[in-house]
Amino acid sequence: MLYKSVANISQNIDNIPSYLKDDIMALLQQVSRYMLRPLSVLNGKIVNVSACKYNLLQQYLEFFRQYPAIARVYLAGSALTEECRDKSDLDFLIVIKDGVDMDTFIRDTPFEEVGYDDYIFVTSNEWEQYCASPKQSSAFYWNVLNKGCLYMRATEEAAFGCTPPKTG
Repeated sequence: MLYKSVANISQNIDNIPSYLKDDIMALLQQVSRYMLRPLSVLNGKIVNVSACKYNLLQQYLEFFRQYPAIARVYLAGSALTEECRDKSDLDFLIVIKDGVDMDTFIRDTPFEEVGYDDYIFVTSNEWEQYCASPKQSSAFYWNVLNKGCLYMRATEEAAFGCTPPKTG
């Protein structure tokens, strides 16, 4: 909502007295840098992300899509809040398809091409186990399940959104 309000003010800047324009535009740039902005992921679903990480998150989405070994990617942490800043890292849980050698995948995948952020890797089977017993999961997994969002899934026809995978 705030993002749309800032966009409306920016579009109507000609209606603001000239002596205020520079100050208002400077303030809008500061405010808009850290508010949430809608990011469209596959199938047109929207995830609200920090505007300061918007372009990088689009790059990550394209990067992750290149690797068929990736079953799902979850985004968690400050990137989903207005607390995110330029120096904040991105927190990803990357679910690797069962049967893929995880060590080889991690070694051979050039994550540094996109950025040096936080990546946690689990197999699909491990992730399903965590989802089945969330009370026994680590704090990071709990955060992904309760506050994170599904950012990418291997197949385009799959559902996207901020809900953990269903089990059972």
